[in-house]
Amino acid sequence: LIRRIEHYGSTSVPGLSAKPIIDILIEVSSFDAARQEITSRLNSPEWEYWWYSDHMVLIRRDLQTGLRTHHLHFADRNCPVWEGLKFRDVLRNAPEVAARYAELKYQLAENYRNDREAYTDAKTDFIKREMERTQ
Repeated sequence: LIRRIEHYGSTSVPGLSAKPIIDILIEVSSFDAARQEITSRLNSPEWEYWWYSDHMVLIRRDLQTGLRTHHLHFADRNCPVWEGLKFRDVLRNAPEVAARYAELKYQLAENYRNDREAYTDAKTDFIKREMERTQ
């Protein structure tokens, strides 16, 4: 069922400032089979699920603090979520881009302190621009 596992997100880039949340991208041979198998195995209070049409994200929280500690992203190899690996590699190979990205993240964290979705959306233009420059 599981074909590949990749560490991605800010914690996968050495030296990049990041929230203490580990993002793992997991390639599955069948999204439908993964949905059944994974949810039955990780059915406990510390896990919550976010469902999308083409992938799922399992979020692990510390039961004492309620803080998120891990995001497990499950998707088949054709899912656009895999594009995140390209940006990870840009950041790993271009310290100047990683520094600008870190600065942006600090600014957005201040502006969107209580709105995680807006914070994520606001990073999109930077990511697209850097991806276009490196292709």
